[in-house]
Amino acid sequence: MRFNNLPTYTPDSTIDILRTHYSVVKNYHNDIPKLQKRTLQNMSQCKLHGGNCGHCHSSGMGQRMICFTPQFLKKRAGELNFLGYRDDNNKRTWRILIDTLALGEVLTHEVAHFTIKGKHNKRFYARQYKLFNTFINAVISGELYK
Repeated sequence: MRFNNLPTYTPDSTIDILRTHYSVVKNYHNDIPKLQKRTLQNMSQCKLHGGNCGHCHSSGMGQRMICFTPQFLKKRAGELNFLGYRDDNNKRTWRILIDTLALGEVLTHEVAHFTIKGKHNKRFYARQYKLFNTFINAVISGELYK
């Protein structure tokens, strides 16, 4: 990623923030699994690698995990396909998102994989949109920062 001018954070502090965000979204969506200790992880502790900012996978014991890249956790920024956005020519458009929006977009994208299996299609992005809308409402109301 090309985000050299941004401040650097510790991965653990970003994971703590993501845990809070996950809990707030979970309050409004009962089909999301309960937050476990290993639900959100630094990808350096994960055996599988992939994704620009993170990926979702399930272990053999049925535990679902989201692993985030160390670069994303340190910069809290990414070049993201913001909710599957497409331009006028129906081409995917990538957006640079930083801080709260980046954390929320990646988190809700990966959490959407918990309930919608398979490809990134309309149904998947509709689910992510609902989760992200909950996230944004929590930002606006201040619930995210309690």
